[in-house]
Amino acid sequence: MAKSIQIGADVEPRLRKRVRSYAERLQIPESALITLLVARELRLKRLRKLPHSSAVRRLPRRSRLTGRQNSPELKERFRKHVERLDIDPAVALATLAEEELREKWLRKSLDLRLESN
Repeated sequence: MAKSIQIGADVEPRLRKRVRSYAERLQIPESALITLLVARELRLKRLRKLPHSSAVRRLPRRSRLTGRQNSPELKERFRKHVERLDIDPAVALATLAEEELREKWLRKSLDLRLESN
């Protein structure tokens, strides 16, 4: 099995719990949700316009959002993207998660897909 490449952020437990619950309702792994949000950001480039998350925390007990990929390409593209925006990668990831919890893009996309079948 290929080594897993990770994009992650230590966040407040409340955000992690909300993301995990949302992913469970969508019936996808939390890691898949995070990876989809990163891939979406690389296509739409909306991060500059979004309010930055304040949920990034280094806590004694880790509460982490993690997206896993098999290839380093997505991680490197995301790193370069947030570097150009001068945004900390962890803040960027938490911001994308918070925006998805507000917007529910993936849930709406999946609902549309189910309705069209």
